[in-house]
Amino acid sequence: MPIKIIRDDQIEDVPIQETPPPPRIVIESSDMPEGQPRFTEPTRVAEESKTAPTSGKSPAQTTWLIATGQCTLTNLRFSIAFRREGDVYDLKSVDKASGESASKKQGSLDGSFKGWDTFICPHCGHPGNAKQPTEPVVYCECQQLFCGGKGLASRTVDGRDEMWWRCPSCKIYKPIQRTISSLDGTAIKGK
Repeated sequence: MPIKIIRDDQIEDVPIQETPPPPRIVIESSDMPEGQPRFTEPTRVAEESKTAPTSGKSPAQTTWLIATGQCTLTNLRFSIAFRREGDVYDLKSVDKASGESASKKQGSLDGSFKGWDTFICPHCGHPGNAKQPTEPVVYCECQQLFCGGKGLASRTVDGRDEMWWRCPSCKIYKPIQRTISSLDGTAIKGK
């Protein structure tokens, strides 16, 4: 799902879209003079219009993080967008990356990143094609994000099941952390 991002200095140039008024329902009654239909608002719509704010203001500013990752099966890049909601960054979009500029790191944001259960790699379909429980993504020590399509292995160490990761970039082989608390990418203020 594409996301439209509006810069702070362009807000005045963006027209606020007014919603059209709800359709009216025509009720014909036998006690009304002929040729004079009576119009009425649907009950639910009329109640909503009384309580809905009509200030015409734009939604509050928030922070978006646009990061890039790499498919471990095809080596192609993808873009991933998170929207800050309170103290949490929630996954909103995963798209095929367009061009080499998408892979440049612009900085790092710390926080709690949620919504990984909705992640599907746009290039290989992982974890939609996983035959066994796996991680959707891995954020490696080399500060790169990878889909978990290849490089993950389940091992039993001291009676515990652990997920191990072999990075295609830095070639490490070690247990993974199951949470991501920081991501490299571009932070953008928007709606």
